[in-house]
Amino acid sequence: MKPNPPVVLDASAVLAWVFNEKGADIVDELLPQAATTAANFTEVTYVCLRRGYSHPQLHQDLTALGLSVEPTTADQAVRAGQLIHESQQARQQHAGRTLALGDALCIALGERLNRPLVTGDILWKDMEERFTVPVHLIR
Repeated sequence: MKPNPPVVLDASAVLAWVFNEKGADIVDELLPQAATTAANFTEVTYVCLRRGYSHPQLHQDLTALGLSVEPTTADQAVRAGQLIHESQQARQQHAGRTLALGDALCIALGERLNRPLVTGDILWKDMEERFTVPVHLIR
C-alpha cells in the first residue's frame, strides 16, 4: 500500500471526519500525514461544542492519529492578509464569497509547507490559481 503524501487539512475536512460526514473516508486516509493550523483547530473545537459534541480527548486523539497542529508564523499572517484582500477584490466572481481568516491561514500554511490543501470549500477550488499549492475537495 502506497502512503499518502503530506497534506494540510482545513476545519471542514477535520469536521467531516469527526462527524463522519461525506468525505470522512478521504480524511481518514490522510490524517497520518496531515497538518492543520491552530486557528483551524480552534474552529473544529468550537463547532464540535456548538453541535453538542464534547470530547475532551479530541486533540489528543487526532494528534495520535498523526494530525499536526501548527502555529502561525509572521510570514503566514502576512500571506493570509494578502489572500483575504485578493478574495475580497474578486468577490463578484465568487457570488460574494470571500476567504475567512481561518481559511487564509490554512492556505498560507499549505504554501509554507508546500503541501496540497484538502477542504470541503468549493471557493478554494475556484481560487486555486492564486495559490502556490493545489486544492483537493473531499466532497
